[in-house]
Amino acid sequence: MRIVTDDGKPTFYYEPQYCYAIGEIFRRQEKFLDAIAWYLMGCTRECDFSSPYMSIAGILKEYGKYKSAFSVYLCAQQLFPKDYKVNLRMAILSYYHLNDGNFVDYLMVAQNSFSDYNGLKYAIRGLYSQMYDLDKMFTEYELHRGA
Repeated sequence: MRIVTDDGKPTFYYEPQYCYAIGEIFRRQEKFLDAIAWYLMGCTRECDFSSPYMSIAGILKEYGKYKSAFSVYLCAQQLFPKDYKVNLRMAILSYYHLNDGNFVDYLMVAQNSFSDYNGLKYAIRGLYSQMYDLDKMFTEYELHRGA
């Protein structure tokens, strides 16, 4: 926390990275509402990373609130359009939980941001291979994008 001035009056300001770190502590303690509150405090104009948004979406996803999680990802995508992790998580959520068929678009944006499809596949496998059977998703994606 730091103190800034607003028309000469001291105002408390929370650094986004510290808010995110405190949110992570609460999340590990399974105090999810506290975690979300701290993540939200980090979502200021000065926040230059997508992690608070993705953590909020992750908590919502854990509770089966897939459409709400997707809305948070959409917000993060607008703020951080070149962050491949946002589009990657949107593709996973779209394919495995929403079944809306738009996963190809999100995965293509992630691929363009990552700039290497094989590297992206490796990253996805590292993050999600224990949760999902990824081969089917990759096959469908490759068929749709014409690889």
